[in-house]
Amino acid sequence: VVMAWRYEGPNGPPRGESTVTVDFEASPRGSTTLPLRHEQLETVIDAAGGQEGWRQMFDSVENALHREAP
Repeated sequence: VVMAWRYEGPNGPPRGESTVTVDFEASPRGSTTLPLRHEQLETVIDAAGGQEGWRQMFDSVENALHREAP
């Protein structure tokens, strides 16, 4: 999945458009991994903030999936 991304939120002014790519890859354990690339960010600070934001999002998804598991 490839999508355009533009930050508009409380942690600073709106940023220019960047590109997010998420791949779906089969894992040897029978699960799926989701490698994510966020490219064309304007500054090192944007990259660090994006890395932390995506980490938090994936942690939230993982926690929700574990709550839903039978």
